[in-house]
Amino acid sequence: MEDYKQEMREIFSRYYSTEGAEHRQMKRTTADVLHELRGIIPTHPIDEHDVYEMLKALQFQQDQEIIYQQITVVEEDRKKGIEAEYDNVEIGRRFVWLMYEKNA
Repeated sequence: MEDYKQEMREIFSRYYSTEGAEHRQMKRTTADVLHELRGIIPTHPIDEHDVYEMLKALQFQQDQEIIYQQITVVEEDRKKGIEAEYDNVEIGRRFVWLMYEKNA
C-alpha cells in the first residue's frame, strides 16, 4: 500500500513554503488544499484530517481572512452625470492556512 501521507508532504513541500515574499503569499483552507491534492492522490485514502495533520507537521501557520463584498453606495445616472460609487463591506471571516508559493 502506498504511503499517501508521505507523498502528500513531498508534493506539497515542492510547491509551498512556510516563508516567502508577501507577493507570493496565499491563504487557503484545508478543503482547498485537499481539493488540490486530489489531482494526484486518490480521493478515498485521504481526507481533510490527513491534510490538517500534514499542514501542522510542516509547520504552516493559521491566519484570519476577512471576506468583503462590493456594494453600490451611489447608483449611476448617466443623464444626470452621476458616476456610480462603491464600497467594500465585510460579510464574513474565516480561518485559513498561510502559505507561500515557491518560484516555479
